Amino acid sequence: MTKKLYYENAYEKECRATVVGCEKKESGYEIILDQTIFYPEGGGQPSDIGTLKLENGEVLQVSYVFEKGEDVCHVTDGFVSAGSQVTCLIDWKRRYHNMQQHSGEHILSGLIHERFGYDNVGFHMGTDMVTVDFNGVIPEKDLKELEARANEIIYENSLTKVTYPSKEELDSLEYRSKKELTGQVRIVGFDHADICACCGTHVKRTGEIGVIKVLSSMNYKGGTRFFMLSGEEAYQDYVNKNESLLTLSRKLSAKPELVVEAVDKLQQELKEKKEQMNTLYQQLFTSKAAAITDKKVILFEEGLNMKQIRDFVNLLMEKCEFAMVVSETAKDTYQFTAAANELDMKVISKQLNEVFSGKGGGNNKMIQGTLYGEMSAIKEKVEELI
Repeated sequence: MTKKLYYENAYEKECRATVVGCEKKESGYEIILDQTIFYPEGGGQPSDIGTLKLENGEVLQVSYVFEKGEDVCHVTDGFVSAGSQVTCLIDWKRRYHNMQQHSGEHILSGLIHERFGYDNVGFHMGTDMVTVDFNGVIPEKDLKELEARANEIIYENSLTKVTYPSKEELDSLEYRSKKELTGQVRIVGFDHADICACCGTHVKRTGEIGVIKVLSSMNYKGGTRFFMLSGEEAYQDYVNKNESLLTLSRKLSAKPELVVEAVDKLQQELKEKKEQMNTLYQQLFTSKAAAITDKKVILFEEGLNMKQIRDFVNLLMEKCEFAMVVSETAKDTYQFTAAANELDMKVISKQLNEVFSGKGGGNNKMIQGTLYGEMSAIKEKVEELI
């Protein structure tokens, strides 16, 4: 059985240990130690990573840690004999990051449970954010209020309480994640926020969390899923978003607090410009269509989007038997719409796609898509087909 030093002191970064066993597996060498500071993956918290330093100076990389019964297995990139002495060194930045995220999640989840009675049915600490699922709908207004309360608890800087109650004490204790647990149950408590059965590592005092921030939330499987960050990661997220806001502020010549208003104004102006442009294009299409006398036309136009191409074809079909409008979007890449009164356009679409590696389709009367090739070759093939 491996002695779990991370429960005695989550801030221990280094320790000595004796190798109990080492077995080669597909993922690497699984090493069991008599004691360890490496936290194994569990309870939604990722495992620690780090190194094992051998007595001869060789350093093994620990890439993953997991529990196997009462033992803790360290997956490494090298072999070490049983009985050898090693020095364990964890990646402290990763460990502390996980401690901040896990403690922050406990506080917010405890407050949600207290207000709504909902259960936390999903928890995952990813590399970029923490994902939390609850089995009930949490209104955005309430989530913001509880986030504010969670940060007030951080400011109180109260001690995190870790206890191992007896079975009798446990039976009378109100705590989250209450389920049939065997063996000794570890209870983690945060004053005025949460009491929960938990196997993870946590900060000593709430003040170490620094800040708790909900990034976004969504309805999920009849409940609520939200994404959050705590500690250094939450601060860095603020720094990145503030830099983006200031960049937008400069580009829009607007104060940061007025950026949304400036974007709204810009979008409205863009909408009006598009409407004006569409009106001008319609006038241009009408003029060009009026000048056409042929019953079958293939036109190559510059700078048209698919809607404009289709609108032009519709105008042409008021007087033509066949009309095709093509516009280049990149070198030898053309968007098109084509229509006919008598021809089966689905047959033509299939043939064009085969010759020009095309994409698209339509119905018997009208087709549209993208063709790849030279303009002259496309025109020649279409003339052959019609």
